[in-house]
Amino acid sequence: PAVGQKMAEIFETARFPKGVFNVVQGTGELGKRLVMHESVEGVLFTGSYETGYRIKQDILPHFWKISALEMGGKNAAIVWDDCDLKKAVFENIISAFITTGQRAAYRGREMQRHQPHYCQAVYRRQVHQKFS
Repeated sequence: PAVGQKMAEIFETARFPKGVFNVVQGTGELGKRLVMHESVEGVLFTGSYETGYRIKQDILPHFWKISALEMGGKNAAIVWDDCDLKKAVFENIISAFITTGQRAAYRGREMQRHQPHYCQAVYRRQVHQKFS
């Protein structure tokens, strides 16, 4: 919620026209009322499967509404022996941290074929170089 609030403040400071960017924060009931409103033409949601499923059920009668529901899981990256290990490590780090993991493509786990200790050492070195 804080990121959306900060974006709204930045857009207001930049004098975006009213209504271009709106932030509404509240409970699930408020979210349901917004999703169900006749004037809402589309729903974009990233979050839990349970909430996304409820949204989908709620908007089924509104066949005209566009919806993009990213009900992500913990997708796995499979790292094989013959891979470019530095590239695999880099891509997995980016996937884990870009957009704070709030997307369906987020790879929250990794399955390694051999050399798991070597992969962990490369991860530590990559993260240290990137963030220190």
